[in-house]
Amino acid sequence: MPVAIAFAVVAAVAIVVDVTDQRNAERAVRITDERFRFVARAITDVIWDWNITTNALAWNDSVETVFGHKQNELYPEIQWWFDHLHPDDRERVIAGVYGVLDHGGTSWSDQYRYRRADGAYANVSDRGYISRDRTGTAVRIIGAMTDVTERSRSEAAIRFQAQLLNAVQQAVVATDPEGIVIFWNKFAENLYGWTAEEAVGQTIQELTPSPFLREHGAEMVMRGAAGESWTGESLVQGKSGKPFPALITNSPVRDESGDLDQHFASFIDLTRHKEEQAQSRMLINELNHRVKNTLATVQ
Repeated sequence: MPVAIAFAVVAAVAIVVDVTDQRNAERAVRITDERFRFVARAITDVIWDWNITTNALAWNDSVETVFGHKQNELYPEIQWWFDHLHPDDRERVIAGVYGVLDHGGTSWSDQYRYRRADGAYANVSDRGYISRDRTGTAVRIIGAMTDVTERSRSEAAIRFQAQLLNAVQQAVVATDPEGIVIFWNKFAENLYGWTAEEAVGQTIQELTPSPFLREHGAEMVMRGAAGESWTGESLVQGKSGKPFPALITNSPVRDESGDLDQHFASFIDLTRHKEEQAQSRMLINELNHRVKNTLATVQ
């Protein structure tokens, strides 16, 4: 016959664990992640988030608006990003990224070509910031890509224009509305003796002093404000201080809103022209003198 045994509870032990800090930490992480997502949506840069531990890669919505890649067509691993690097840039860029990761760096940046959804390549400026754990191991990179294709084209166009202006056989100078030099071509260096490095940032009056220009400066500014060019001859000086005659043409350049943006001036050295004119006058005077003498002798 079974014997029933009765137990009486005489004590209870309770273990209470304070998880306040843990919950606060989790809440802080959740808030930070939410803020990151909001910021990633608000900016136009293409944001990428690489979990180095898992090789998972996430992008913000700008990857579609900027490069045409739809989120549902992206392969969520870092290899997808590597595969879209231009073949001529791929080895360099990947080596640069891993070089920073392996040598304890906290940031990385580079410029390269990245393939769009339509197969064309965009010029991008990319920079990433690296998160490491307590042992110093890289665990995450968050980066931002900026499409600089149009800027690169503009810079290339500016370089080409500068090359053309340097090839012109006359001094070409550009100044801002206050007369500060912002461009000084090779011929201007030869004509005035100031290098471009010395000239840029200085006032045109300091580099090419001329009493005539000081007297007519107000007229030139007035015409420039009206969108008119000014042309005239003047004695000017260069670095040596020796004056020489020059033909000067000053033209205003306006920005997209119509405001005066800069002055574009060309200077032609008239020294040789004046010397040739003087020689011609001497020859003419000599011929006239001989003709008069001949007529006087005949008479």
